[in-house]
Amino acid sequence: MRFKYFNILIICTLIIFILSIHIYGGVSTTSGNFLKIGATSRQIGMGEAFTAIADDPSALSVNPAGLGNIKNLEILFSHYEWITDLDYEYFAIAKPSFNGIKGFKGVLGGSITYLHLPPFYHYNDWGERVGELTVSGLAITLGYGQELENFMVGNSLKMVYEQIDDISDFAFGIDLGIIYTVKLPHKRISGFNLKGKSVKFGVSLLNIGIDNGIRGYDLPTTLKFGIGSKIASGLLVDMDIEKPFHNRVRINLGVEYTIKELFSVRAGYRFMGYKVDTFTLGLGIKYPFGGKLVKVGTAYAPQGPLENTTNFTIDLKFTGAISLRDWERANLLYYKGIYYYTRGELDKAVELWKEVLKIVPDHQKAKQKLKDAAYLKKLKEIEKK
Repeated sequence: MRFKYFNILIICTLIIFILSIHIYGGVSTTSGNFLKIGATSRQIGMGEAFTAIADDPSALSVNPAGLGNIKNLEILFSHYEWITDLDYEYFAIAKPSFNGIKGFKGVLGGSITYLHLPPFYHYNDWGERVGELTVSGLAITLGYGQELENFMVGNSLKMVYEQIDDISDFAFGIDLGIIYTVKLPHKRISGFNLKGKSVKFGVSLLNIGIDNGIRGYDLPTTLKFGIGSKIASGLLVDMDIEKPFHNRVRINLGVEYTIKELFSVRAGYRFMGYKVDTFTLGLGIKYPFGGKLVKVGTAYAPQGPLENTTNFTIDLKFTGAISLRDWERANLLYYKGIYYYTRGELDKAVELWKEVLKIVPDHQKAKQKLKDAAYLKKLKEIEKK
């Protein structure tokens, strides 16, 4: 049944993708184009390939389904020094709030995007300043996402406002997204162990205008399709194909390597559909502090003759106060569970890993092992039948 739903998802995506290329194959003018700028250092550092792996509040800018990955209150702020002295500010917040469909936790999120340019001054023939030209853009987004077995689903509503000098207007749009996770079989292929691995497929349709746009110009509606996977310990890969309805197809590739779950190195390449095909680089650091997980990142993206751009992002994840003693106790129970797991005593291992999550709710290794144990139990039941 799950593969049936997945096949339907792929077919629908391909149909929309082909139609969008056929109907909107050329390049034309749209409004609210600042919505297409990468929001955070992680997105930019990975070449803006983030559709399938979105797992923080910035999912609102890429794929609202990614909100379903958020388990704690999380607040994010990003500052981007973009081309021609443009400043891009992004603030987002997300919090699990109530039980959604089938009892899974529903996550509410909101974001504010603000783009502004220092004023241009007008001078007369005698060099006297007689006026100024201002340019700015603002988007306010409210979204919802949740887990649904192997799926994540999400949607959002946004208000977009633009001003150029004394001319201004606003428009409304919606975003839709879905992420589907496929667990790979416990096999070895060419010496590569697939045990515990999974592949995520993400699809999002962004900036769907629900009115006449800004002064008659449509919002930059974009279809994104991404595939991502944690292919090895600490190594994450994502590839995105996106089709702006009023522009050419783009392909982005990004990788992230995390050392000891603390320090991350990111790289990306935008190798199709850009006038300036560029690589990107990024760094990230995580540090538990006072019941919070502090994540700081920066990214660098050259733009050819348009000069280089840099981004700085800080992300606060409220995990609850966890002492060093509790971390040590949780890790001891985790490895004790590994001992029983290797001996085939799954029930004892599961009990220990559940105790780990009571102490450290965001213990990723324990969460993954619980999933592995559940999968192994199903295989044993099938063998018995």
